[in-house]
Amino acid sequence: MTHIQKTQVSLLILFLLFAACSSEAFAQRKQRKVIEEEEPPKPSGITRNIDQESKKQLTQSIWERRFKQAVSHYENEQYVAADSLFLSCLERGENASDEQKSLALLWRTKTLMQQARYAELASLYATLENSPSASTFRTELLFDKAVFAARQQNFLESAKQLLALIPTDWAVSNSENLLAAKAYRYLVLLANAYLSEQDLRTLLPTIQNRTVRTLFALQAVERRLYHSDYDAALAELARFREQNPTLDSDEQQRTTDLNFQATQLKSGFAKRLRVGVLLPATLKPFDGSSEIGASKLMIGVILAKDEANHLSQRAFVHLSVRSTSGLRPDSIVAQAKSLIEQDSVQVILGPMYSEEALGVSEYCGARGVVMLTPTATDERISTVSTTSFQLNPTHKARGASMARFAIEELKAKTAAIFAQDSTYGKDMGTGFKDTFEQLGGEVKLFALLPESFSSFSKALAPLNLTFDKQLGYPLTQFDVIYLPMTSPEAVAIALSQLRFYNIRGELLGSSDWLDERLLNNRDLVTNFYYASDFQLAENPATNRIVYLYKMRFGEVPNAFFWLGYDAMNYLFRVTLSSNSTSNIRDALSNAPPIEMHHIPVFFDGKTVNQMMNIMRFSNGTTARVK
Repeated sequence: MTHIQKTQVSLLILFLLFAACSSEAFAQRKQRKVIEEEEPPKPSGITRNIDQESKKQLTQSIWERRFKQAVSHYENEQYVAADSLFLSCLERGENASDEQKSLALLWRTKTLMQQARYAELASLYATLENSPSASTFRTELLFDKAVFAARQQNFLESAKQLLALIPTDWAVSNSENLLAAKAYRYLVLLANAYLSEQDLRTLLPTIQNRTVRTLFALQAVERRLYHSDYDAALAELARFREQNPTLDSDEQQRTTDLNFQATQLKSGFAKRLRVGVLLPATLKPFDGSSEIGASKLMIGVILAKDEANHLSQRAFVHLSVRSTSGLRPDSIVAQAKSLIEQDSVQVILGPMYSEEALGVSEYCGARGVVMLTPTATDERISTVSTTSFQLNPTHKARGASMARFAIEELKAKTAAIFAQDSTYGKDMGTGFKDTFEQLGGEVKLFALLPESFSSFSKALAPLNLTFDKQLGYPLTQFDVIYLPMTSPEAVAIALSQLRFYNIRGELLGSSDWLDERLLNNRDLVTNFYYASDFQLAENPATNRIVYLYKMRFGEVPNAFFWLGYDAMNYLFRVTLSSNSTSNIRDALSNAPPIEMHHIPVFFDGKTVNQMMNIMRFSNGTTARVK
């Protein structure tokens, strides 16, 4: 019985840790009133005299803690809580300096923008601009005002303000100027997703920085190519080369590539694919970093397009981009309609979220146009249309991939499934069960647990287990035990219950198991397999893209970038390189398995990617096994 007691103690410790975190998060969501930093407890017993200077220092330290807490809430996207604390800093900052008050006001404007409370921003900006103490963060204020202009749909003005923040001699390699780097990345989004060709040409004569001038000039040429104005594109490229003789290697390559495209297309020696991009291009206030979050999906698509066009000789990709940021699902469907009817796109890449993708999928299906979403996982997306593809496996497909691995690689014949009765866990469990049985395996137990559970007792009733006071429970053996739990807390409880009831088998999980506290608890888990939708490859091809991204943007790409890059890269490899532009749907559905940078892709005659990275965690190390 010792092992049972030890397991229960370990579980209790883990449970308390998770409960503490969960309670704190729940409390933050419930807060509505102004959040106040707790005052230090007053000393009991003898009262001590504190001089005025000490009181001032104490008040100052309280203000600073409140301010730091507000920034922390902002970084965690808890904008209502952050705004409440910043407001408290302003209203109760008797001993704060003028500069500190201005800083709190600046941060409050950021929280208001993130909450789309635009009507309140203009007067606050005016107050900051007229404050002498705000001079130390003047450029940051100008950056945020540029973002505010974009939020008000004034994209030309936003671009002008961002251009003013980039020094003439700034280069991508200058990683110290984070504000200029972020301004440049936002200009990339504006140039591709928001600015018209006329806007680009209006701004070009005013741009002093070579890097930004190249960005805008080449984007203007791409607009000409999209509309088949090849002679004008060639003439414009010739002028640009003459006026800019000292381009770096990446800029020279892009210029040469566009010239080659125009020549090949003009002569009729090349074909092309018009892709409509429906992805977010969100501009956010400056937060001290160059990170632009999910908008890197779009940057991934753009870079993949450039790389595909560089490597190809007679097949090219041209993009027509619409941002989905701030749009309702019906408005995104209207954007898809515009792309198809006005821009004559042959395929839609996006949207990002399931709620957005559902409507676009239905519309594209009615028009017979292929849609490929790089991220959305809702099962309904590909069921409302036979032309809609999901690169990111659905929850059922994730369970199915784990079942195939169990049968084909682990040679499993029997399985038990413990899934939480929620859409997420239940769908993965169902997908595993269906595929495992289709491949000849036997699912001896399929247990649906409440979303919040603490015991397996009811779920194990079909096994008729008998408890012995001396020996505990008898051994119950399965070849594999699949546990598609949706939180590390649920995983910890499930593993403890398996040990308590003496149920054994090769453990199969999901990436939800990847919690440091759980993986470090060797009493609960030492080995298991799981399916991952993101595992960056380590090979020369991936390294080349990392190098190219660093050259163009001065930093390391994040996961969002790779999701966008692989989606565009996959479209190119399957359609243009295989001469399949006439029937894109069949080309995608029937393509062989292809290893992309973050995940393998194989639709296997269907419209949902059937592949996942299969990983093994063993005694603290993780490795891909399939």
